[in-house]
This record gives sequence, structure tokens and C-alpha cells, in this order.
Amino acid sequence: MPGPEPQISELSRIRFEAALVAASNAETAGIGTMGEKGVHRTLKYYFEPHEDCHEIPIGGYVADASGENGIFEIQTMGFYRMKDKLRAFLNAAQVTVVYPVRSSKRIIKVDKATGEVVSTRKSPVKRTEWQIFWELYSIRDLLGDPDLHFCIVKLEADEYRNAAAVQRGRKRRKGGASDTERIPTALLGELWLRSPDDYRQFLPHGLADEFTAKEFSALAGIDTDTGRCALNVMCSIGICEKTGKSGNAILFSVV
Repeated sequence: MPGPEPQISELSRIRFEAALVAASNAETAGIGTMGEKGVHRTLKYYFEPHEDCHEIPIGGYVADASGENGIFEIQTMGFYRMKDKLRAFLNAAQVTVVYPVRSSKRIIKVDKATGEVVSTRKSPVKRTEWQIFWELYSIRDLLGDPDLHFCIVKLEADEYRNAAAVQRGRKRRKGGASDTERIPTALLGELWLRSPDDYRQFLPHGLADEFTAKEFSALAGIDTDTGRCALNVMCSIGICEKTGKSGNAILFSVV
């Protein structure tokens, strides 16, 4: 798929392996996990290995981690719910929002009573780094703050499901979350967005001087709705601009 390719260094791989071990040990010992799921818990140790830097009260909120590299918040969805929290954190320090993307996933059904694996299959659903634009759109008024950064973390993960609950046709909902647990198994890469120019990584090759969301999306290999959302975010930070219309379609250009 055209677009930015998350990168990973050998040092990052080593750090991630250490985070997996630390998160597993914390879960076993019941240390500061606060009912966290595996992905969230592992990433917290990955970005801030020291437990005494986890769950830090700041500005009336609790940060996932805070240390010499600033504040880290791990958020898979619902960025709009963080707006007030982010404003409070940005008054105190540099903030990095960590956005995990599970691009490869195995679904493992387990008999909760015996612990026996009933079935294993690879999920056909693949999420990409483009999904972050749906979240960024809701906080686009904050994206101009030079102290607000984003790190897209691409992961492999195993998703464990209670086989009995699945057989009953039980949907994931409030009260049923304990039947699903996602455990990361590998770090595939990171993509950092520290400044407006970093968003240029998402501009596909071959764009005309003026283009529609449909043309942009075709070159990027994504659906038109996601492409339109991405363009609106990039317009809000000055990477693109709206230049007119072609029929009913809005025309964009790169600044």
C-alpha cells in the first residue's frame, strides 16, 4: 500500500521485548495494572520502563507515564475524549499520544474453564496507520501545538476470546470485556508525527497540482472517506489547502 512505512531499529526491538517481560511480570504481581489490557500495559513499559513513572497525577488527570521524555498517553480510540486532558498536560510538559495499530492479529478461542485452546485463526481485518486521521480530526484544533506529538505503533498481537461466550453469540459490550484479551507479540514499526512537516509522509506520489479526495485516495490505496478525512486534517495544519471545485468535488493542492 502506498504511504509511509513505519520503521523499527534493533534497539527498539530489544526495548519492546523487555517491555513484554515487564508487563507480564506486572500482571502476575498485580502491580499498578489497574485492569489494563495487554497492549496498553506493554506500551506503557515500552515508552517508560520505570514503574514509579507510571500513573502520574498531573493537572487534575492521571497520565499513563511521565518522565524525562515528557508525558505519554496510550490511546486506541476516542481522541475527542482527551481534549481537556491534553490541554492540562500540555501546560505541564511535552506530550506524546501513542496510537497502537494491530496490523496483524491471530484470534485464539480458549475454553475458559480448562485453558485449552479450541481454535486459532488469522484475522482478515488489517488496520493501517491511516486510521489515526479519524482520531486526529476530532482534536485538529490542538495539532498546531509544538509540544503535542503522536507515535503510531504497528503491532502483531494475539486476541484471546472465551470460546463459550463466542458460541452464545455474545457481542463485545460493557460487562463482556473480560472475555477478550489482546496480547502484543511483536513490534513491527513506529511512525512519529512531531511537526506538521511529518504529515507529508502521507502524501502519495503522483499527485497533480490540484486533486480531489477520490484521486488522492486512489493514489494512497485507501477508501475515499479516509482520504477525505486525512485531507481535512492536513488542511487544518497547513500541509494542504482547498482551492476550489470540480463539479461537486472539492479540489485540494499541497502547500
